[in-house]
Amino acid sequence: MVADATRRPARATAAALGLLLLAGAPATAQPLDPDWADCAQQADPERSIRGCTAILARGDRERRVNRAIAFTNRANAHVARGDDAAAVGDFSAAIVIDPGNVEPLLGRGDAYVLRGWLDQAIADYTAALRLEPQNATALAHRGEAHRVAGRFEASLTDFDAALRLEPENVIALIGRGDVHRVQGHLDAARVDLDAALLLDPGDALALATRGEVHMRQGRFRAALADLDASLSLRPDDPFALRSRGEVHRRAGRFDLALADLDASLTQEPGNAFALTSRGALHHQRRDDDQALADLDEALRLAPDSVWALRHRGAVHLRQGRFDPALADLDTAIWLRPADALLLVDRAVAHLLRGDSGQASSDLDQALARNPAQPRGLGLRCVLRLRAGDEAGMADCDRAAELAPAANAWPHAARAMMRLGRGDAAPALADAEEALRRDAEDELALLARARVRDRAGDAAGAAADIAAAGRLNPRAAVTFAMIFGE
Repeated sequence: MVADATRRPARATAAALGLLLLAGAPATAQPLDPDWADCAQQADPERSIRGCTAILARGDRERRVNRAIAFTNRANAHVARGDDAAAVGDFSAAIVIDPGNVEPLLGRGDAYVLRGWLDQAIADYTAALRLEPQNATALAHRGEAHRVAGRFEASLTDFDAALRLEPENVIALIGRGDVHRVQGHLDAARVDLDAALLLDPGDALALATRGEVHMRQGRFRAALADLDASLSLRPDDPFALRSRGEVHRRAGRFDLALADLDASLTQEPGNAFALTSRGALHHQRRDDDQALADLDEALRLAPDSVWALRHRGAVHLRQGRFDPALADLDTAIWLRPADALLLVDRAVAHLLRGDSGQASSDLDQALARNPAQPRGLGLRCVLRLRAGDEAGMADCDRAAELAPAANAWPHAARAMMRLGRGDAAPALADAEEALRRDAEDELALLARARVRDRAGDAAGAAADIAAAGRLNPRAAVTFAMIFGE
């Protein structure tokens, strides 16, 4: 399962994590002064700005430390209003007045993150850590800035240090969990995200990130529960929308998938993960022109996306464009040489192009890497039996045992192999099982057509052939290339 490794835009990251721009508890240097009461409260940003502005207008009549607090509190209010530029200005003024105070440094660092100025943010967090080397908040926030910038090892160093000082630091737990997710360490990601959600069950980012981890580990029901919960809190979050869209796509709920992926791309039009997921969806819905449009754009944005290369190769293959299909698959395998599924895909491309020798070589490599790969076993079964090697039937049997519930191919392949041996009744049973798993699998329809034709059911065979042709006009050619007919 492929990760959405896209880093969130800085504003979305900081807002989702609830990075409160720090001034400590709002200052109440003059508790009976109504301006200070307004400046210190956090519920109403406009009221806070009015109160702090009134205090700052007093100039030297207020002590320097009080003016620094007023600038910091007003900066927090600017952030709450979404005015990051004004926040940076006020935090900077507070730092000039009180350079030994870490709170405005942390606040300005967070404001820089919201503006996407990550290097400046890291400089402020580092300055805060020079003042207070054991400040877990500064470590967690600097780790988050490194994560958003894609500096994953630096982010892990900071998150680990923050969690040694403060094991229940939610920002560090979520950030480290997300880095583990992107790096493919899914069990470690789930441990951190579970811990974060025990501390803060309503954190939308943690829910969305854990939802994607569940998806990649095949726990679609748990993934959907987390993603639904996240989107109930933040309905326009493009990360959660595209992750839920991918869950729906893999579960065959194509209309729901398309709605989520379209919504995600409305929020982030240039997101390569969402484009690839929607391209794969269009391919599944047999809209290959739209699939190619999305996949071409995804690869323009992310030329090294193995997932997009694989899906575009599949589109080219179904349309009979073997050279571009092989070019995409060759590139994908060069990027990820140990991926058994890619080798199986390329074996299919070689077979359809008429090169059974190269197909066999790819299959042997794929099954050496993953002996329990049902699609590869089914294809090797066909090649072995075409060559007169009866041991191939063991591959078909094993493929049928391992195949996921919606995978028709191993049973369709075994149906043809059994038919070739004269076992008509078991062949028909396999063809029916293949179509029970996927009623629109054109190769399964053609396998059943051959079984029906051999049994004298010409009308049934013709109906299956016509149905396969409607699904894919090249289905008969593909079938003939695979089964050697």
